[in-house]
Amino acid sequence: MLKIEVNLDSAEVDAALTRLVHAMNDTTPLMMGLAQVMAEASERAFETETDPITGARWPSLTPDYKRQRAEAGHTGPMLQRNGTLRTSMHQEYGHLYARYGTNVTYAAIQCFGGITRAHWIRPRDKKALAWRKGGKSYVRRAVFHPGSEIPRRRFLGVGPHDKQDMKEIIADYARTALLGK
Repeated sequence: MLKIEVNLDSAEVDAALTRLVHAMNDTTPLMMGLAQVMAEASERAFETETDPITGARWPSLTPDYKRQRAEAGHTGPMLQRNGTLRTSMHQEYGHLYARYGTNVTYAAIQCFGGITRAHWIRPRDKKALAWRKGGKSYVRRAVFHPGSEIPRRRFLGVGPHDKQDMKEIIADYARTALLGK
């Protein structure tokens, strides 16, 4: 009968696995990297006015709204009339999570689209509302607004390239832990 005996010194493997376990006990550095990828995808969406997931261009503003913006002196990019939404974006990360988003109340309808709630419009500091349309003047104490359809202009999410970057960050994190470099 043939007998083969193999003795392995598993010290290196044990050390690598121990480093990996320690690295997984606090994945905050990994999560920080993933949150950064999300932040970069969102920033790119605002800069290029494109969906970060599909790369499709955002729908154009309506001609009436473009005119209103121009009359008010706002000729800049979409979703950036005063910069509140873009500058409110922030990342959070910890041991088990990576998040990127905003707490601005109107962000969801801008990002995902939808129909605004019907509401009454009343003057803030006058007795009535006044406007001109088609050469005719109108004065009203209140006006009922049926709601507006807001098209989706997604600025949150990650596309295929971002997902690949995330996979590489995860692989690098694990590789560094295993190899101790």
